[in-house]
Amino acid sequence: MALDYERHVASYFQAAGYYIERRLKDPIEQLFELDVLAIDFRKMELEEILIECKGGEEKTKDLFKQIGIINYLGIKRGIYTANPQDDRIFREKCAIG
Repeated sequence: MALDYERHVASYFQAAGYYIERRLKDPIEQLFELDVLAIDFRKMELEEILIECKGGEEKTKDLFKQIGIINYLGIKRGIYTANPQDDRIFREKCAIG
């Protein structure tokens, strides 16, 4: 289910003109795996967006992990997205909305 959502999100960015890399792993230290890296080569300055796709209940700790990865890799933009089917549980747990 999580991989289906990840594919859905990646296909959205690909349709918008981004080059997509999925499920990238840290080749040296094996510290992390990136769900989706969207790269826009059409602009003068390379635009990279790290997209983390989550499903299930536990999302809060992964948000802070993604912020650390973005800083470590020097990526300027990140998107943290949750499967809408699982979103109700997350919103209740965090008392959002």
